Order: sequence, then C-alpha cells, then structure tokens
Amino acid sequence: GIVKITELGKNLIVSEKDAGDVFLKSFIKWQIPNPANSDFSDNGDYDVVPFVAALKLIGEVNRIEVERGNKAVGISKREFSLFIPSLAKYNEIDNYVHKIIELRDLQKGKTKQERKEIRDNFYQQFAINFLGTTSQTKINKLLKNLRDYGDNTMRYFRLTKFIRIRCNGFYIDLESNRHTEIEALFE
Repeated sequence: GIVKITELGKNLIVSEKDAGDVFLKSFIKWQIPNPANSDFSDNGDYDVVPFVAALKLIGEVNRIEVERGNKAVGISKREFSLFIPSLAKYNEIDNYVHKIIELRDLQKGKTKQERKEIRDNFYQQFAINFLGTTSQTKINKLLKNLRDYGDNTMRYFRLTKFIRIRCNGFYIDLESNRHTEIEALFE
C-alpha cells in the first residue's frame, strides 16, 4: 500500500526534529481508549493518557514524600513496572500513589530479605485484585508482563526528557528542568 509521511515524520527524516520531541508529541496524544480505533471497545475500563498519568503519579508520590519529611526521589523501577502499565484510569492515580506509599512503609526498617518477602506478597495481592483471580499461572504471567512493559515504557518515556533516572539507575523521577512544562500538561 501507500505510505504517507506526516509533516512531523518529514522533519524527523531531515533531522529538523529531535526524536524525543516526536515521542513527546506522540505520548501527549496517546490515550486509552483511542476514539479513532474501532478495534478497541470502550467498556469504561480505561480512561487515561498513560504518559501524563505516569508523570502525575511520580509527581504526587514526590509531593507526599516531601510532606512526610522524606526526600523526593521519584518511584523505583519496581514501582514503575507494577503501577504505570496497570494504571488504566486517570482517577486511579491517587489510589496508586497511596499503594506506593503503603508498600514503602511496609518495607521501612526491614532487612533485605524481609523487604523482598513484603514486596513479593504485595505484588501477589495486587495481581489478585487487579485480575480478580487467584490463578497462580495468570498472576505470574501478569507480573512478568508488567516487568517487561514497565521496562519498555520507561525507556520510551525517557526519550521525551521529561523523566530521568537517578540513584544509580534505581529511581525514575521527573526532570526538574521541565517542571513548568509538566505542570502545564497536568492542567
């Protein structure tokens, strides 16, 4: 068939646009459900702009941690992989923020092994609630997929230069130089 190259695509080809700008424009427009896609039925289970929701979730976790007297470091790679790909509705952000804080509180002051057990149990319960099943096969598949999707999502979102990796690659945080632009996205 015929391939049509958009103006943005033409600019990228002739190097007038940074790839990060292309991804940013795409992510700002990407919404679930996509009203232009007839293959995706809107049954009310989805209502999110994933990129903006991810930024909002990270920002809210940071805000709460500062209010609690802690340093704002963003969210861990594990937290990102569990919560960002599973965030299906914008109005669930506060609930997810509180889950992250709850998980952090459960692990506070524990040994490395205890933290791992707490995380594993938390992830299991999260998957059970998310899926509505106790099938270990389905739970394991979901958790594996969330890790894979989270890792890929993180890589693509980083191209926008709106998020950054910090603390030896363990945390994903908002890029402080983009604060004004990020706040504008939230509005």
